[in-house]
Amino acid sequence: MELKHDKLNVSIDSLWDTTSKALALAIPEDFPPTDREIFLNSRNADHMRMFMSFKQLSAETQALVDAAGKYDTKLATEIRTLQMQKVDFEKRKTQFLRKVDEQSKEAYQQYAEQFREATAGQPN
Repeated sequence: MELKHDKLNVSIDSLWDTTSKALALAIPEDFPPTDREIFLNSRNADHMRMFMSFKQLSAETQALVDAAGKYDTKLATEIRTLQMQKVDFEKRKTQFLRKVDEQSKEAYQQYAEQFREATAGQPN
């Protein structure tokens, strides 16, 4: 789960790095400097579309931002789904350990240790 989460974060970073590079080349020379800076650093399509200057971009560049925004939304949804799965797993693990603890303190200690070892070094 953690590896997939990390991979999704890398994908989001790559998406916006690539989009920002394309924007840097596509933004017109007479574009407001402050807006240019915001567009190149915001990494958020909805934020970019809020600016009146967004309409100064070519249709192709606007489509690029829109496509990046849609893909970013898809990746963010996948991250939220993974997070919900992680929370569900942790809840089920806790329930399991409680049931084992009711039956055998020794078995509980063994399972708890195995869970700790299996997740050692993984980010929360």
